Amino acid sequence: METEQYTCTPTLYPQTDGRNRWYVVTRGHRAGIYRAWVNGAESASQGIPMAGQSKFPSEDDARRAWADFCRANHSHPRPSTLADPPARSQRPSTPATPPRTPPAQPGPVTPSRHPPSPLSSLLDPQREARDAIAEVLARMELNTPANTPAPIPAEFQFFAVRAGDTQRIVCTTRPKALEILRDHHARGTPAEMLYARTVEEAEEFLFSED
Repeated sequence: METEQYTCTPTLYPQTDGRNRWYVVTRGHRAGIYRAWVNGAESASQGIPMAGQSKFPSEDDARRAWADFCRANHSHPRPSTLADPPARSQRPSTPATPPRTPPAQPGPVTPSRHPPSPLSSLLDPQREARDAIAEVLARMELNTPANTPAPIPAEFQFFAVRAGDTQRIVCTTRPKALEILRDHHARGTPAEMLYARTVEEAEEFLFSED
């Protein structure tokens, strides 16, 4: 036994233009049965491809035509009172929501990566002396037992460590700077340390040209 295929009931637009005609528009937001052409079926089907407007001599003929179209193009699990939008008509799809990206975790505070001007570095008479002091201090610290650190002047409050080609660190405690320095030397990575009075002085050492 075949399952009954339900058909929907089209919307009836009763405004008439005085002619004994019935028009069926099968697609679009204003699909249904019209009594007028110019101010009804024609305007409802403008700009809609395959709107399927047809002219019939009676309302019964128009409704039968609608039912035939419905059986061929719609699918209704139960009787409906008004026509649903055609199943084959394309509807705008809702864009997929992109996955939420977790907020970035704040990283450790690092000194500015803007190197000093090459001209200012070349004109700085103290640069060469600072680099030489850094090498001497690094060797001295590595050869000094950890429990007896070498004395340093009180005005030096920052400790800049330059290791390899990439690592540039400014420490505010001397033991941390020594730990980093010893770790790199133990691995055979060239490393230097400079005592600095200010962060700017430490950064200039870290990002100066070799």
